[in-house]
Amino acid sequence: MPPGVPHFSFLDPYRIRVDDFTTPRDPSYESPALYLLSHTHSDHVAGLNAKSFGSRVICSADSKHMLLNYEAACDRIAFDNGGKAEKTKPYSHLKIDPMLVSDTREWVYRDLLRPLPLNTPTELELSADVTVTLTLIDANHCPGAVMFLVEGPLGNILHTGDLRAETCFLETLTRNPCLQKYIPPPVSFSYETLSDREKPLRTLDAIHLDTACLLVHHDILSKEEACEGLVKLMALFPPLTRFFVNCWTWGYEDILKAVGRAFNSKIHGDRYKYTIYMGTSDPSLRCLLTKDPSSTQFMLVKDGIVATE
Repeated sequence: MPPGVPHFSFLDPYRIRVDDFTTPRDPSYESPALYLLSHTHSDHVAGLNAKSFGSRVICSADSKHMLLNYEAACDRIAFDNGGKAEKTKPYSHLKIDPMLVSDTREWVYRDLLRPLPLNTPTELELSADVTVTLTLIDANHCPGAVMFLVEGPLGNILHTGDLRAETCFLETLTRNPCLQKYIPPPVSFSYETLSDREKPLRTLDAIHLDTACLLVHHDILSKEEACEGLVKLMALFPPLTRFFVNCWTWGYEDILKAVGRAFNSKIHGDRYKYTIYMGTSDPSLRCLLTKDPSSTQFMLVKDGIVATE
């Protein structure tokens, strides 16, 4: 859910803002007590590249790694081809290692991205009067992508971010201990004799839902079906065919894994993609890539760039 959603992307009634880090030119706008980042696709990080941004942001560990190491395609090409002496990382100002400023003799340090582990309820103070419990839950979208479960005195809210709600993923949600208290059992029971505090089931007061494919009128393949169909087509080509797998954005990792398993092969990634994937928490991604293009017939392409190293 990118910028432009109602209420300035706030999780009303909490002063929590999700995936929008710009400052609206609206007199009714009030600064949030807390920012949340669901994932690192470009339409969800607007405003984070501003050097003036200085607020705390909650995200997953993978999102923090990917954002701090992000390089635009044109800058990557220039650096790798010797056209630039240094890498350009537009979000590096969000984390500054301790350094001594010579003029003032003061130490400067900042680390605005605070990663939280998944499925771990964490208490966060929004104000002197309001403390919420925040839980990050996998969103089945791309590396680092999460949903946010906010529980507190003003209500319980689930913000899905961008998610792929296929059947197998929804089944895992029904077994998630952090969500089970909101999911009624298949058989109805009567709790009329219990007080609200004693009842085992709780109610979500609001769900901020990704509806990107709500109006699609055709069936969408599951990830598993799409990957299976792709590798079957690839298997029809001659054995020594070189394949360029165009992963134009984060989120196609299941394709890479399917290709690696089907052909029992590693996939070549350039300096940038290798760095990003090796820093994620996914062990299958970390063991899948190679920096040696001569060792495999499968090449990872991103932003239309084919690695030459």
